[in-house]
Amino acid sequence: RDRNQMQLRADWYPMSQLTFGAALSFSQDDYPAGFFGLNRSEMLSLTFNLGYNIDDDLNLSAFINQDRYKNDQSGRSFRGFAPAEAFDPARNWEMTANDRFNVFGVSIERESLRPSFGNWQSERPLDLTFELKHSRSRGEIDTRVAAGLQNAALPELNTRLNVASLSVRYHLSARSSLQMVLEHERYRSSDFALDGVAPDSIGNVLLLGQSSPHYQVNWVALSFRHRF
Repeated sequence: RDRNQMQLRADWYPMSQLTFGAALSFSQDDYPAGFFGLNRSEMLSLTFNLGYNIDDDLNLSAFINQDRYKNDQSGRSFRGFAPAEAFDPARNWEMTANDRFNVFGVSIERESLRPSFGNWQSERPLDLTFELKHSRSRGEIDTRVAAGLQNAALPELNTRLNVASLSVRYHLSARSSLQMVLEHERYRSSDFALDGVAPDSIGNVLLLGQSSPHYQVNWVALSFRHRF
């Protein structure tokens, strides 16, 4: 494999409490010619982020990221009961896969809160963090075949993920803290290899009748941290 890679990072501080950042990463891999399998791949990643310190204890941050992948593959299709096909170049195929991932996120963090109820006030500080994240992806596959094969256009592959989380950290002492995290997650996807493919619908292939994952989940995590 021959790899060419480039990375670039820039940060700008227009004022003491405001930060803008940008990052670019690119890599290209080439594999020896004349072999089946992965022949070439490219990855491009671009990220922008923002950080704003509203005051000493209140911070806001946000980011947006896009990753793009391109892969070229090749192979030969043959059936086990016709071994001569393994040597027939008319059964060669090529594929180009283009995948794009977009992620957006925003978070707000409040530190050193001291909760109070009536005449009571906490002696130890409390930190709160709230985060929202959205991720989506799209995959496109273009196939090309030699004269001995037939093919048709493949549908897109898609995913959607939304996450909202709330973190509460209570400082029991200068070295110890107790944290609780509440999170809600919702995920949807579409995959032509699973959706609408019923059992016994393809000869000589064992199928389980699965479908693309669709779910939503809520979970709670408790943790204790001590720094020695």
